[in-house]
Amino acid sequence: MKKLLFSLLSLLCLSLSALQKDLVLRFDFDTPAAIGGTSLDLQLPPTGTVPGKFGNGYHFQRSSFNFLPPEMAKPASAEFFQSLPGSKLAFLTVGKDKLLQVTGKGFSSKKIPVQLWNRRSFFTYPETALTYSVWVKGEKGSKITLELAFVPETLPEKQIKAALDKFAKNKLINKDPAYADKLRSDTIGKQTFILNGEWQRFAVVVRTDVRTLQIRKHQAVIKAENHSDKPLLFKEMQLEHTLVYPYNTEAPTGFLPGNSARPVLESGIRLSMDSIRKIFPKKQGTVSFFVKVPTETNLKSSYFGLFCFGVGWRKPLWCMDGNRIVAGAPQTLYFRQETFSKWTHVAISWDESKFIYYVDGVRKGESKRTFTDFSTDGYLFCVGKNLWSERSADAILDEFLVFSRTLKPDEIKQLATANKPISASLKNKSLNVLPFSVPVFYRNDPDAGITVEVVSDKAQEVSLFTITDFWNGHEKVLLKPGKNQVRFKMYPALKTPGSGPLKLYIEAKGQNLFSYTGTYQIRGALRKDLIRFISWGGEGAVPFEYEKKLGINARNGSAAKAAEIIDQGMLLSLDLRNHRELVRNNFDTKKTAADVVSEIRDLRDSFAWYSTMLNSESVGSWRFADWKKYPVLMKYAENALGFAPPVAKAKINPDMCLDHKEMQFDGNGVYQPGKAWKMLYWYRQKGDMIYALNRDTGKVVKQLKPDNLLWTDPAYPGLFDSVDMGSDWAYTVSLMDVAGRLRHGWSWAQVYGKKYQPTLTMYYWTNSQEKATLNGKTYFMPRSVDGLIANSWVAAGVAPMHDLCFFNTYGWYDAETSAKTYLPMKGMAETYGKFVREIFYPAALLLRDTAEPQAKVALFLPEDITYYSEHDWNGFRVRTQWLRALSQNNIHFDVVSREKFLKDGLGAYHTIIVPMRSAASKEVHEALIKASKHAKIVVDDYCTATYPNMVKLNYRWNGYDLERFAVCNDFVKELAKQNTGRRFKAVGEKGPVMYFERLHNGVRYFLVINNLWSADGYLGKHSVLRRIQGIDFKPHGVRQKVKLSFEPDRNSVSAIYDFKDASKIRPYPKDRLWHFDFELAPGEGRLFCVYPDRPISLNVKAPSIAKAGSTLYLECSLWGVPRKKITAGRQIIELKLYDGAGKLTDESGYYVMENGVLKIPVRIALDSKPGIWRAELRERTTGLRNSCRFKLP
Repeated sequence: MKKLLFSLLSLLCLSLSALQKDLVLRFDFDTPAAIGGTSLDLQLPPTGTVPGKFGNGYHFQRSSFNFLPPEMAKPASAEFFQSLPGSKLAFLTVGKDKLLQVTGKGFSSKKIPVQLWNRRSFFTYPETALTYSVWVKGEKGSKITLELAFVPETLPEKQIKAALDKFAKNKLINKDPAYADKLRSDTIGKQTFILNGEWQRFAVVVRTDVRTLQIRKHQAVIKAENHSDKPLLFKEMQLEHTLVYPYNTEAPTGFLPGNSARPVLESGIRLSMDSIRKIFPKKQGTVSFFVKVPTETNLKSSYFGLFCFGVGWRKPLWCMDGNRIVAGAPQTLYFRQETFSKWTHVAISWDESKFIYYVDGVRKGESKRTFTDFSTDGYLFCVGKNLWSERSADAILDEFLVFSRTLKPDEIKQLATANKPISASLKNKSLNVLPFSVPVFYRNDPDAGITVEVVSDKAQEVSLFTITDFWNGHEKVLLKPGKNQVRFKMYPALKTPGSGPLKLYIEAKGQNLFSYTGTYQIRGALRKDLIRFISWGGEGAVPFEYEKKLGINARNGSAAKAAEIIDQGMLLSLDLRNHRELVRNNFDTKKTAADVVSEIRDLRDSFAWYSTMLNSESVGSWRFADWKKYPVLMKYAENALGFAPPVAKAKINPDMCLDHKEMQFDGNGVYQPGKAWKMLYWYRQKGDMIYALNRDTGKVVKQLKPDNLLWTDPAYPGLFDSVDMGSDWAYTVSLMDVAGRLRHGWSWAQVYGKKYQPTLTMYYWTNSQEKATLNGKTYFMPRSVDGLIANSWVAAGVAPMHDLCFFNTYGWYDAETSAKTYLPMKGMAETYGKFVREIFYPAALLLRDTAEPQAKVALFLPEDITYYSEHDWNGFRVRTQWLRALSQNNIHFDVVSREKFLKDGLGAYHTIIVPMRSAASKEVHEALIKASKHAKIVVDDYCTATYPNMVKLNYRWNGYDLERFAVCNDFVKELAKQNTGRRFKAVGEKGPVMYFERLHNGVRYFLVINNLWSADGYLGKHSVLRRIQGIDFKPHGVRQKVKLSFEPDRNSVSAIYDFKDASKIRPYPKDRLWHFDFELAPGEGRLFCVYPDRPISLNVKAPSIAKAGSTLYLECSLWGVPRKKITAGRQIIELKLYDGAGKLTDESGYYVMENGVLKIPVRIALDSKPGIWRAELRERTTGLRNSCRFKLP
């Protein structure tokens, strides 16, 4: 019998070992995760590690937050407890546990504020719940009653009615007609429990009407009654939000310290890795794991999302979530949900025609499977959660395995009944390779390669071998014990675009330690050095081809979308938003930043990944009112400020100090900043946790990709300090709004010395009043083509634009295709795209990051004034009026914040406009007095002070009304007659134009834009006068003639060129100015380049003979008369390079010549076409051309 048993065990071990060759993924929570031939340390929080089926398992739990203060969650202070009459409370420490000992009748808690409303929360039940749980120990057989209740609150009838109306059409919340017109009463959670003499965890629940969450200040009270005269012990108290989508359960989660959230990774593993996407078995495979749902309390527990592999719930995915299974096909298997109250083996196997569900080796369900091959680009792999119900497992998992084939029923039975895990160890004894990705290579990538992380058990020298069909490489490197990073170099310039075999080896002393076999893909040059026109993807619904037609060459997308974006030949701006994980990491910004590595590490070698957008639209996510809920924020502020933050004395959005009664203002409204002002200013400049998170996340990105361009939006004080580029939005219609908004946004990039990226759109929700009716149907109206062309020119001229972003391209796409929402129109993308490719792209490249003349006018908006002038957004509105008026009248102005004022002062301005100066700090007040010696100080009716050389305008905010603002507008029109910084003017024959001046190394650039519009013939009606857009209307451009007048740098003008057609302008002198006339089409912009010396020739030199596998240079220079090299300005050179077969090469395109000199690299591949190569070059400003030839033998 013993021999038979031994034989059966041996056979089982052999059978399990035989499965090793088919094992592609393994998560056993004892060793690093095995992914193919590599392994990865998941670095899961140790709090989730629990005894598993074999060794350790991991308890994946849903996100939660313990509302109790830390000293109450782990009882340590009488501050939060009240003893019932005849009771005594004592606080004990036993080992690591903090205990509350209650002798007598019991205790009640003080009122505990709880935050049940969150704008991201979604409710599918009429009620939501609050669950209190606690561990209790007392004499066996004794009883305890726990009670949880909300503090009663009387709500105004008006608020109740508004809440009922708001949810009237919500069928999920309004299920019962009996409560359609009234609120449900709170339930009281009360239950009596019998003790068993050991530690027991009990829970009680209170429910409240979902419709009250935004109008009530929910506070909870806890009560515990002891039914015996014996003492009771309490520990690990928790108060958490339950019964909220997607978890329709009231059961508590595992204990969390007070005022803290569950760490992100404890809620599930989420991996975005090419190595998993490549090995996950699509056609046939098997998932196998052990699962257990622990039940610690009296409330029923159940599991939710156990695993998933997919990119979205609409795409093919694999998942097991609750009572459903999906296996990479449209069919879904629904089944009776198991309890899994003890360790249970689960397996799902599939082939091309069916998938089968097993429990403990027994077939439980089966479904047909209609398999159609598809790409897994961007797919995410999750264990312990399902992303597309957004649910964590709430269960313990162990031995999670994925096999590359459909296991047979007896093999699954063996897995289910095994008494030990599969013995395979995919970790090499001396070398362990972490998962890596082979990127797409581009011929102009000077640092191409494949980065691999290896863990060595000792110091050793290894050899790296790279084997391709065009190049073989060998390099020796020294490894230290532990983790190392090595790089297999690639030289894509040696190969013309294409693909081929790739092998990688790591050897030591003749022994192979690691090998990889795959393919490489090489593409033509990708010009990251040129300007980027980036899109947000049109809300994810716009095809790439449509955006390419628009001239867009980059897209902003998540790591899951990266592969698709790169595959489409676009540059990638990674959309990286991790601020929502801050709460779950207790606002540890370094930890939250480090967590993104697993998501983005596969991109580190990607040449196409040029930038990363950090946490867009997240500033102010945790306002002062939240600081009491999250003590770490309060402590963070107190440590930085040196005093307790007076959070009730200030607010943000709008930014206001609320301490008027405590402050002392003299007769001029002058004050010394107090604690509220200092707190608000610190918060806006550096105290928002988003700033620290962006800084730390940016460091993580830079470690992976040092040359990556970090950016964020929209413009806020302090936000751009920790990034490389700031971006701001201009979504309104009129040019004065676009120019004003972008100028204001640029002021914050300017303060911190950052690059600037304007953002435009084809449509935005603020235009929703602009509608048109066609054939009885009402449509929204997107931008017209001429409107967007004009906006684009403004973006290029109003500030030193680095790149250009488009938020929403969907409006045009919908209008040109299905016209579901937008007015049917055709040809917009083609027309705008032609404008971009032929005119705007090279013009924007010419103006990129250029300087401007010093502005002579300041719109002075220091926080020393705005924090006390602001009231209900009126400060923002008055600022908007001034930005419009100044922009509309072509005033060259700076927006001067406190930061810019401290940096540059006010000495450069002859006019300083100070809106709403009801109060000012002593520092700013004295600066204005000093500035009044050389500048006019322009104030309005809010100003309580008098300054020398002051102009006081009879204006006070009373709506977006030009009639009320007329006195200010009249002043601006008079100001426009003066020199405000630009040394040229343009005047339209029929109506307004907008103009800007840019400067670069001795060359002046004049940009003039047609700002004359009519609503006639465009189905639009003039906007309501008092609308927030003022006098905006849907633009329909009007052609007009324009006269430009400028002051020359010298007595004579050498050369002026019209960039549009490279024609030379012949100005005429009059009244000490030079003038010329031209015509502007609707919405058109014209760029004129003023050279100090006239270029007459473009020279180009190249070697006569080229060598395969080498790089030669086309040396270009610009010359004037007499044989004088042009050394001023910037020029755009357009190259067309033809190989020996007459085919246009990937080196063709635009190049930037600085100061008349340029070297263009030509990378000759080993397999390039031999023969005579021909280069044709054109300088875009002057139209000068030249060509050269060289021979490739």
